[in-house]
Amino acid sequence: MKLEHKIFLASIGCGVLFWLSSSLIAYYLFFTGGPFTFFRLLLKGIPEHGTYANLLILGLFAIFGYIMSKLVAKLQTSQKLLEDEKERLSVTLQSIGDGVIVVDIEDKITMLNKVAEELTGWSEKDALGKSFKEVFITRDEKIEGNYCNLANYMLDINKILGPARYTVLISKDKSEYIITSSGAQIQDKNGNNIGMIIVFRDVTLDRKIDAEIQRIDRLESIRFLTSGIAHDFNNIMTSIMGNISLALISKDISKIKQRLYNAEKSCIRARDLTKQLQIFSRGGVPIKETENLSDFIRESVIFALSGSKVRADFQIYDDLLPVDIDKSLLNQIINELVINAIKSMPNGGIIRIYAENIIIDSDSEPQLKPNKYVKILFKNDGENIIDKPANLDLWLLELCAIVKNHGGHIAVDSKSGIGMNFSLYLPTSSEKFPNRDKATDNDLVYGKGKVLLMDDEKYVRDTIAEMLISIGYEITTAINGFEAIQLYKQLLDDGQPYNAVILDLTIPGEMGGLETFRKIRQIDPNVKSIITSAYLDDVVIANYSDYGFKGVLSKPYKINELSKILDKVIKGEQ
Repeated sequence: MKLEHKIFLASIGCGVLFWLSSSLIAYYLFFTGGPFTFFRLLLKGIPEHGTYANLLILGLFAIFGYIMSKLVAKLQTSQKLLEDEKERLSVTLQSIGDGVIVVDIEDKITMLNKVAEELTGWSEKDALGKSFKEVFITRDEKIEGNYCNLANYMLDINKILGPARYTVLISKDKSEYIITSSGAQIQDKNGNNIGMIIVFRDVTLDRKIDAEIQRIDRLESIRFLTSGIAHDFNNIMTSIMGNISLALISKDISKIKQRLYNAEKSCIRARDLTKQLQIFSRGGVPIKETENLSDFIRESVIFALSGSKVRADFQIYDDLLPVDIDKSLLNQIINELVINAIKSMPNGGIIRIYAENIIIDSDSEPQLKPNKYVKILFKNDGENIIDKPANLDLWLLELCAIVKNHGGHIAVDSKSGIGMNFSLYLPTSSEKFPNRDKATDNDLVYGKGKVLLMDDEKYVRDTIAEMLISIGYEITTAINGFEAIQLYKQLLDDGQPYNAVILDLTIPGEMGGLETFRKIRQIDPNVKSIITSAYLDDVVIANYSDYGFKGVLSKPYKINELSKILDKVIKGEQ
């Protein structure tokens, strides 16, 4: 029998009992007589005037019982629906692939699903009643030891958090998972906050996959680049070999000089090509220099277009303001943008590059501080080759990080059928353009004095020695650091020290230029030394004066460059 039926029958029973008891009491109080009179009256029946009142009361009890039975039935139905809904919600939360934690208004955990148990290392039984901050511990993905606990932000009653990037969840056993997470307040029907639900997902594997995709994309970019470089380098070598061959068979001195001059120009092109390649491959700490971007943009774009069917159309203002940049990193950005344009135009096309000075106020570009900027716009006529948003996001994220480190911003505008436009904003420098002397073929600086040259390559050593002799210097050569130190000490003991020392930075298997210089300086603190190397990305070359060198020569170099730097070092002008 259902509960509501029992309540209805119980109410009627109560009404009958009330009827009988009230009738008996009425007989006893209103009629005289002893016990025998009471039984006689009972046998004769209930007086007619009390019957209607008792029937009314009995009906009221019946109605009350009916109403109560219906209320109980409805309550049971609601309770059953609530339990079913709670069961469905629990099954759903336990079954989904994301971690879910529910906390109350006091930051105490009230529910933890299976995925959350696995990621946090806490069982639901142990976590219930614990502080959310105690169970859900995170740190910044990029900065080791920087505990940026999301709980401190998620428990803000006025905040709904979207997906968070670069977050590492630290489990109970100290395992770490890269996660994205979000949180939202739980409110009752009156809008009062009664807790919070936090949802988070393990993206460690996704991040590894994304990194691998990035690596593949970079390799593809390098493939495009190296193919073009090989094409251009072979052309340069053809020019060099052709001009030398013609010089060897020519009997006219003026033609021989012209052929050698042409070969030298091709060598300079080859040098510039290798420098660009070294800049492209260099990593490490950014080294900013004040630069005029006009020539730099042209050189970088032309280098990236090497061997492709795409040509560049430059519209660059000549009066661009100076900018503080890391040439290698900016070169990397330009290479990436140009290579993207090449991929999007497999049959050839035009990439248009615009550069101008602009002034940004507080309203025109909210991502930038009000300042003077150089704006570089890259436009290509092809369609966007990258059709995977995730890859595009990762690619742009890397470029944006580089630009942001320069205090700038990169904006993207892409429309199907029109192509991709990239706008690069770089803040101008407060510094003026540095004075850079440009050597020419007719400005050799002759000198005199004793110079010690150390280089392990015989052909390089002999060639540089001949160059130095031709401009008036006495030369002593050494193949390694040990020999250079002995030669320097010998002349110093004779009271005739060298006027300058030229040291190659890298000697495979032997003492290099830096260590050799340090030992020579222990012998003679006044030594004047020039460091030289084919490695442009070495920190010693980039910051030679910090190591005590008076000058630097990047291989390969021309005789006039050698003569000018050596003259300045010996005279103490550098």
